[in-house]
Amino acid sequence: MPIRVPIRAIGLTVVFLLSCFSVVQAEEAWRLKLEKQLLDQEMCVLSYLTDISVKQETGGLSVAGKAHCEDKRIFNVNLAPGKSDFVIFACEPSYC
Repeated sequence: MPIRVPIRAIGLTVVFLLSCFSVVQAEEAWRLKLEKQLLDQEMCVLSYLTDISVKQETGGLSVAGKAHCEDKRIFNVNLAPGKSDFVIFACEPSYC
């Protein structure tokens, strides 16, 4: 007996998977940009990120959080919608 799979269910699954792929690609793009900018500006090899907030806004992508370097330094990072570069500043104990 053949198994019947509704065409609509297959179509919705494909759309869902493609949208997930687009979100992953967008995250990869800003993360790669941040890694390069940290290395170039601060000689920081990114170890991990915390307190990350990523939002798609009308002007573009907004990213904010903390970048932790392999050498244990911590930087606040912000990407404003429509901007191409992150604003990076050292995370001082009184501000973190």
